Amino acid sequence: MNFLSHFYFDRDTTNCYHVLGTVLPDLLKNADKNIILHPEKLHHTDNEVNSIISGWNKHLDVDRYFHLSAFFTTRSHELKKLLAPALINSPVKPFF
Repeated sequence: MNFLSHFYFDRDTTNCYHVLGTVLPDLLKNADKNIILHPEKLHHTDNEVNSIISGWNKHLDVDRYFHLSAFFTTRSHELKKLLAPALINSPVKPFF
């Protein structure tokens, strides 16, 4: 679902490299939670690579905006309280 929400903000973008950059942070985190990259700090000579970096930066901006919203704080806390009993003794953590 998170991939779709990030795609939503740039759904009219015709630059496939930018779109890739908007979903890449979550794709990488799902593949390996130990991966820590900061390409938002990079500047490259290749325009396509810069488009990926631009999309990555857009992803971070959208996350920052959403995660600081009252809606996210309130609703994620409510969900955590609802899910916590079902996750007792589970390796899954009740947070988002």
